[in-house]
Amino acid sequence: MALRINTKEVLAASFQELAREMPLESILIKDITDNCGASRTTFYKHFKDKYDLMNWIFKRDVDVLLDRLPDSKNQYDEMAVIAEYIYRNKEFYSNVNHYKDQNSLRDFIVGYASEYMLDKLRKRNLEEKITDDLVFSIRQYVASIAYMLSLWIDGRYQEDPKTFSKKVCDNIPEKLAVYFS
Repeated sequence: MALRINTKEVLAASFQELAREMPLESILIKDITDNCGASRTTFYKHFKDKYDLMNWIFKRDVDVLLDRLPDSKNQYDEMAVIAEYIYRNKEFYSNVNHYKDQNSLRDFIVGYASEYMLDKLRKRNLEEKITDDLVFSIRQYVASIAYMLSLWIDGRYQEDPKTFSKKVCDNIPEKLAVYFS
């Protein structure tokens, strides 16, 4: 039986290998494809650019981590498992975190986490509670988490992943704590 390898996974592994050793801005699509023996055409069949690939990697890995948590998971469990994952992959996340312009990891995290929180409300049949004001509060809170996470990745905070996660969760606004604590 032949081993079937997912092309996206091969490209992701190549990108991660390169990003552990060099800053995101220095990595070219050619570097990614040459590193794994794929063509540029193949790359563009799957991803718009290296930022799309970077964000796909984060989403893929975080989705798997969150799916493994029990249904009784809370915000701290979710944040702690994500922080542990980033900590274990520090070289990769440190290098991609330096990029702060359009399509940055931080921007992706804001959109991803905001939708994740809104989906949690929808799954609990709280659709009527999702007002424009609540969406704004979620995005504001998630933006602050993404910013603090970025500072933590850069080493401005020295806490271990669990302590960092606790600080983040302890600072949820009252308006959101009703739904997410």
